[in-house]
Amino acid sequence: MCCCCNGSTTYGWVSAIGVVCSGVRDVDSVFWVQRSVASEQIMTLRPLPTDFVLRYSLSWREAVWAYDQGWIGSKVLTESATRQLASDRHNASVEVELAGLLPLESIRARDLAGEVASKEPPLSDEVIKSKWLYLILRWLFENREQAVDPFALIDELYTAFDYPAEIMPFVRYMPPEDGYDPSKHSQTENYDRMLQHWRDYLIATEKRFGPSLTAGQGRD
Repeated sequence: MCCCCNGSTTYGWVSAIGVVCSGVRDVDSVFWVQRSVASEQIMTLRPLPTDFVLRYSLSWREAVWAYDQGWIGSKVLTESATRQLASDRHNASVEVELAGLLPLESIRARDLAGEVASKEPPLSDEVIKSKWLYLILRWLFENREQAVDPFALIDELYTAFDYPAEIMPFVRYMPPEDGYDPSKHSQTENYDRMLQHWRDYLIATEKRFGPSLTAGQGRD
């Protein structure tokens, strides 16, 4: 039995078919990737909206990894370069070129960003993935009211990010490790418990990666 269900609603989440987010911000912010789960379809959202991503400090290695995985668009790369120019007097010519790319030249953004990233100290994929998992789950938490079923997306992320232990407490198909019995509680109680685990993860992980550059926005 999944952790959000009681005895009368086991796996009821699978039938929640629909789009994740009701609002489309711009072409660079949203496209839909469709996949099949238990013969039903849910939708996952990527890349993350540019304005959200730019709230956070990213290394170029982190940005390039996310671009390669489809979590950000080229606009994040060009905007990041533009902000770097404004804050640093000693800019490499490649950053200047990246910041000055026209929309029709965006295909070059990845190579230019990769060139800048190559000059940064090495950063393990494990650290990069942990940070992006946090950012994705932060965005989803802030926008969960727009989602048909946010915990269905978390189940997907758990698989996509190679089963990270830190989010297991709010993955529905994973049994609780603290003796909690979902069948003895209402669906609302189970949902609220999972939501609190999610919130606790975000609070704890923010201490590791730091708050956003606009701390205090979009919190609950």
